[in-house]
Amino acid sequence: MRDLIKTSTYAAMHFIVAFSVAFALTRSITAAAAIGIVEPLVQTFAYALHERIWNRRGRGSGKTIGLWRAFRAHLTDKLTEAG
Repeated sequence: MRDLIKTSTYAAMHFIVAFSVAFALTRSITAAAAIGIVEPLVQTFAYALHERIWNRRGRGSGKTIGLWRAFRAHLTDKLTEAG
């Protein structure tokens, strides 16, 4: 039940943000409402697709920290060489 409430409130917030940005750019309530509805729906499917691809490539939450540490070590080495 908590997940359903959390998802619903996130969807409402997403609509409000998308509507507000679209209205600020277009000054059209019709365009803002259309964008406010379509963009969150498309984003939801895009996120689900992103998650499936991410998980299939073996980049689950356990490997993310290791990847970040490797990137940070590489960046530190490059900065040391440049300095």
